[in-house]
Amino acid sequence: MVDLANAILFGTALYHLVMGAFVFASPTVLARITKALYGTDAFARRLEDSPAFLYVTKMTGCFALALATLCAQALRFEPAPKRAVLISLAVLFLARTASRWFFRDLFCRAFGSTSARNFKHVVFNLALATLSAAVGFEAL
Repeated sequence: MVDLANAILFGTALYHLVMGAFVFASPTVLARITKALYGTDAFARRLEDSPAFLYVTKMTGCFALALATLCAQALRFEPAPKRAVLISLAVLFLARTASRWFFRDLFCRAFGSTSARNFKHVVFNLALATLSAAVGFEAL
C-alpha cells in the first residue's frame, strides 16, 4: 500500500507542478495546453477577453503549486500524516467530481467542452477520489 500511496502522491504532485507552472507561462502557451486538455479554444478566448479571468487563472496556479509542494513533501512523511494528505486529496477529487457533474452544463457552455469529454473527467476524478480514500483509510 505504501507504493500505491506514493504513486498517488507523486502523480498528483507532478500534475499540479506542471499545470501550476504553466499558468505563469504566456497566455498563448496556456491556451495551447488547455486546448489539448479540454479540446476547445474557448479558454483562450476567455483569457484574451478578460484580464480578470487571466488573473483568477494565475491565482489558481498558485494553489496548484502549493498542492504540488504538499504532495511532494508527503512522500517523505510517516504513514499517519501521509494518510491525512491522501484523505484530503480524496476530498478534493470528490469535490472536483461533484463540480464537474452538478455544473456540467455551465462548464460545457463556459469552455466549449463536450458532455462526453466532461464525463471522462468525472469518471477520472471519481476514480482518483476512490483510490485516494481507499489507500488513505487503509493501514499503510
